[in-house]
Amino acid sequence: MCLIYITFTRKYLHGFFLTNVECFNGVLKGARFYPVTALVQLTFYCVMAYFNKRRDEIGATLGRGERYTKYALDKLSHWGKAAGGHNVTLVNHENGTFEVTAARGYHLRKRSNKQVVKLEAPRCTCMKWQCFGIPCSHVQAVCASVAIDHCQYIESYYRLSVYSQCYATNFQPIPHEDYWPNARVPHTLLPDPSRKRVKRGRPQTRRLRTEMDWRGNQKQPRHMQQEKEWRENPTTLRCSKCKQDGHNMRTCSRRQQEQPPNGP
Repeated sequence: MCLIYITFTRKYLHGFFLTNVECFNGVLKGARFYPVTALVQLTFYCVMAYFNKRRDEIGATLGRGERYTKYALDKLSHWGKAAGGHNVTLVNHENGTFEVTAARGYHLRKRSNKQVVKLEAPRCTCMKWQCFGIPCSHVQAVCASVAIDHCQYIESYYRLSVYSQCYATNFQPIPHEDYWPNARVPHTLLPDPSRKRVKRGRPQTRRLRTEMDWRGNQKQPRHMQQEKEWRENPTTLRCSKCKQDGHNMRTCSRRQQEQPPNGP
């Protein structure tokens, strides 16, 4: 997918989806010292419990008569508060093109206060509708002006009936190892001598820290402190002619003054 400029975030993003796998590290917390088989077993039961919890929550939400996820409803409600201050102008009735202008007030603090909405595309120039799959305030204002339900433009993956299929996998219990079938390995597996650990001492169990992990008054490692000091006080140029900072001898004004003028 190509780079796309997101208007409301003022940045370029590669694609539409951002992931953060750091949240899954909590599943493995405290299990780094376990053998591989115990680590796999712990992960299996944690994921199974997570799926069961999600299935119960989705079932209870469907029982209350709700159709969409809480995330989609919260976004819809938040953007809907601004939809009342938009002015909608019909541009093309055949392809459903509208021009939406924000009313004077809070909305003028943004860079652009005029957006184009195409219901048939579907597309809005603010890019929120395409990125989130949820009607933005401009789309909601257009739907209100033509008296149609804006919920029909919510992407299907926000529906609880579709969302529940993500957790529809059935887990099978792991039998005791006495009942496991014998593994048929065609060749004898030998360790790779090049992968042998040559570093002495206990192996590292914690991941390497970066700047995003240090907050407040926490003490940072020495190499990170040195890098920060270098960024704040970078090395400046020093002229060997006049002993001043900010330039070198080739660009020194004193040297240019001392040079004789070129003859005819």
